Amino acid sequence: MQHTKAHQVLSIHSAADNHSETDKKLCIEIGAHFYSFCISDQSGRKIVDFECFETSVPVDVSIVQDLLNHPKIHQTSFVDVVLVHNRRELAMIPAAIHQPELNTIVLQTIHGDIEDWIVYEDDVHQWELYTVYGWNPSIIDIVTERFPQVRFIQFTTVALRSLFKSLSIEKDQVVKLYFYQKEMITVVLKESQLQLAQSFHFETPQDVMYHLLNIVERLKLDLATVILEVSGLIDVHSETWSELNKFFVEVQLEEPSNFPAEINDENQLPSHYYAPFLISPRCV
Repeated sequence: MQHTKAHQVLSIHSAADNHSETDKKLCIEIGAHFYSFCISDQSGRKIVDFECFETSVPVDVSIVQDLLNHPKIHQTSFVDVVLVHNRRELAMIPAAIHQPELNTIVLQTIHGDIEDWIVYEDDVHQWELYTVYGWNPSIIDIVTERFPQVRFIQFTTVALRSLFKSLSIEKDQVVKLYFYQKEMITVVLKESQLQLAQSFHFETPQDVMYHLLNIVERLKLDLATVILEVSGLIDVHSETWSELNKFFVEVQLEEPSNFPAEINDENQLPSHYYAPFLISPRCV
């Protein structure tokens, strides 16, 4: 079911025989102004169905409830369910100084204490970090009521785990950009060391370039050699894409490795639009 204040922006319906896939995994991802679900095999490599919606209002309990009533979710049994947090209420804490009893205080210090979050943490041992993040309790309640077996994870955790698997000595400096409606998640590596994992709000292409050039200056990156890997909701004919190529020499579109070869959609967008959303099924 689609909420009245939401509209679909992406979808995948595999042309393969999906009825033969009995052990299905469900990944639900929730951002500030978007939500999506992905149904796949247990490995996350074979995508059965995927839909993403943007909202004109912040995603709340009523929107999540409508999502859970979607026929493809409501009428299907899943062996694994994952709820992916892709919101701003998070903090990255080095493992050496991480103290679980202080997680709530850290989040409240950074993001304020207006909301009463349920706090979770992910062990990102590949980078010797912990991702600490807060969920709205009402959202947790309705999801766990429907799926008692649900697992929780933060998108940045998934992105960092995926990035670790693809590390290459040939890539000395890498900036990964995941574009959403008015937000980009930015991950920066230099000499195989994580330098930054942060989200930035933007309204215009100039905002995007301001944030990126500021990062380049702060981290002393080389515009001539840094590799910019871009995915998500960005059009290659847009001003933003033009600006990226104006300042960076090496700009690459990242395509998902688990994108179906045959899909039932006549108006299919380029596969790089789907890349950020298809990381979680494959890496959790």
